[in-house]
Amino acid sequence: MTEDAGAAPEAAAPPIHCLRWAVKSSFLGYVARMPDGRAYLGRGAAVNDRNELLFPLDADAAAEPGLKFAFGGDVRFSGHYGLLFVQIAEPRVYLREGAAELTVVDPESKEPQRLRLATFTLTGPETADGLDHWHATDVRLAPESVDLFGGSYQPGEPLEELTITVPHQD
Repeated sequence: MTEDAGAAPEAAAPPIHCLRWAVKSSFLGYVARMPDGRAYLGRGAAVNDRNELLFPLDADAAAEPGLKFAFGGDVRFSGHYGLLFVQIAEPRVYLREGAAELTVVDPESKEPQRLRLATFTLTGPETADGLDHWHATDVRLAPESVDLFGGSYQPGEPLEELTITVPHQD
């Protein structure tokens, strides 16, 4: 992955308090195999050695009904000479009626709107060394985000599990 050309180079270590997610390994592999496939990291997003995206905790995000965690960062995938464009920016985790969901900034919206990207089961926290670790399993593509991936995946398509690491809350 490369850093967004419009962003200043980041010398800081990857964020510790973050959402860590590989999205869908077959999608990441697909982009990597394209001659012009690219992934751009911006606004604090990083990648680790396991090819997981790291979105930094946004502890200053405004409170909203159901909002459990807010993250910053912007990751953009492109390829096929501009025909492929997938943006995952500012992920938010909501708990609604006992279910968890991940939303992102809707890249098609002219006004700041959010798009439900995935649903999942959230368990935790497990606490260690002053950190709370939350785990999301059974991560599935939300019907609203099928078009985000160009219709390549069906609603309910399994996605990679994700992990949330935040400062321990008493």
